[in-house]
Amino acid sequence: AEKTFKKLIKINSNFSQGICNLATVFLQKNDCLKALKYYKLAMQCKISEEDKNEIQKNLSLCQLKIENFTDGWKNYKSRLSSEGYLSLSNLPIFDLYSNCKKVIILPEQGIGDEVFFSRFFNDLQKSQRKFYYLCCDKLKSLFKSSFPHITFVDKKKFIYDKKYQEYCFKKYCFDSQIHIGDLASFFIYNNSDILNRSHKFLKTNKVVSRVIKRKLPKNKMIIGLSWISQNKKNGTLKRNKDHLSTSLINLKPLLHEKNFYFLDLNYVDTLDERTQFYNDYGIKIEKINEIDNLNKLHELSSLINICNLVICVSNTTAHLSAGLGKKTFLLLPDKNKKIWYWNSNFSNSHWYNSMHVYENYKEKDLREIIKISNNE
Repeated sequence: AEKTFKKLIKINSNFSQGICNLATVFLQKNDCLKALKYYKLAMQCKISEEDKNEIQKNLSLCQLKIENFTDGWKNYKSRLSSEGYLSLSNLPIFDLYSNCKKVIILPEQGIGDEVFFSRFFNDLQKSQRKFYYLCCDKLKSLFKSSFPHITFVDKKKFIYDKKYQEYCFKKYCFDSQIHIGDLASFFIYNNSDILNRSHKFLKTNKVVSRVIKRKLPKNKMIIGLSWISQNKKNGTLKRNKDHLSTSLINLKPLLHEKNFYFLDLNYVDTLDERTQFYNDYGIKIEKINEIDNLNKLHELSSLINICNLVICVSNTTAHLSAGLGKKTFLLLPDKNKKIWYWNSNFSNSHWYNSMHVYENYKEKDLREIIKISNNE
């Protein structure tokens, strides 16, 4: 593929799609420097505004991956041109140095990203302003207990109920707006800034955790498992491909451990898969049906909180677990397709100090997790 795209570019140096495809080839090889070179080259071509925004977004993800935050955050704003991002045309963009006092913070498209960027709510406490977050029902209870200094506004009602939106503007007198993902640009300039914000930032209901814990065995380690990653496409949850999700079969070396008690933390129905796995191998993965893992993330967080550790793929559960400061083992089946914030140093996550990242994980990595777990 690389040779083909290079030939096409030689024939037509203004072939932006070919240049972008070549950049993507290098990005998938984890060669960010060459990917950057070709994304920048594509930006110089005669292209539509829509194409320019898409290229700029990919360029930013590449820059953030290599921790070039000065350019990365600036170009990251181009994602807001994508379909699905909410913007309020009657409000200016908030800046830390502006005179704005009542700021409405708008959400990202993914729940996991919202959790990831919510750590910056703590930085806002130092500002003598009022901040309001447009929050979905799934996150509201968890965020309320974690960030009491933020006022939370019902996202669904705000978007679909014009009268409620008008009521909010009248009550809260918003004078500026910003997306939660853009808060990072105020506080992250280098790796040291990341490390200072890599500790626990979420809080959950300890009473609920204690109630759940009474139902679990006391003589075994409680291991939370989440092996499925899903995205919403056309309003329906779809399982991501193999580069993000894994399977119980792949985790079998780990699941044979007799002193572990495994809890299903997936936010989708896995009954058929768990039943088949038990019938084939006699290994049981328990599911606490009283907990709504999909729609009540404060309940899922309480469940995570009672685990000794969590093993998961790239999904919302990974952010919740590490955000709660829980020892988390992140399994990435394909390191070349990892999201920019899963960067690690000798398997230690940059952004979450309780997370270990295993890229292209193999059976030996599962053995290492067993060894670490048994030493807890």
